[in-house]
Amino acid sequence: IESTYAIRLSNGIDTLFNKNISDDSIRLRMEMWSASISTIKDHLFWGHDVSNRFTALSAHLPKTFKNNYSHPHNDIFASTISVGLVGGILSIFSLLSPALAGLLSKENTKEKLVLGIMLTLGILITANVNTIFFNDITSAWLAFSTFLIWNLNYIDKSEQDADP
Repeated sequence: IESTYAIRLSNGIDTLFNKNISDDSIRLRMEMWSASISTIKDHLFWGHDVSNRFTALSAHLPKTFKNNYSHPHNDIFASTISVGLVGGILSIFSLLSPALAGLLSKENTKEKLVLGIMLTLGILITANVNTIFFNDITSAWLAFSTFLIWNLNYIDKSEQDADP
């Protein structure tokens, strides 16, 4: 199939797994992720604070890295760089919140759990290659979808009609 998206996907997979530089976007992310790990090691427990996260990260980027970003395109790394180990762990729980809401709500139903897991998978993919937390729309979606899963009641009509 000849399509721009299929070609980018193929190039991205090639860059990730074969270390060929077929996709510049993936290469930049891999450089930022590698630098993120080094940056986290610098201040593992307390982090560098949110306003300095990319400044701290820049010290570990290759000298050839020319792009000017404000985050490392991975929310778990960004949170850990900003706040330290506790921030990274809490960011994982935040990203899992739709599934946790489906699992832990008072009216624990299969529908809530399935919806929570489906939303969480999409959120985790996005958070690991871009950002959820540092974008108003996506962070609001995370909070709103978690709220809906936690509070909505899924009632089977046949069960409702059978109750006197």
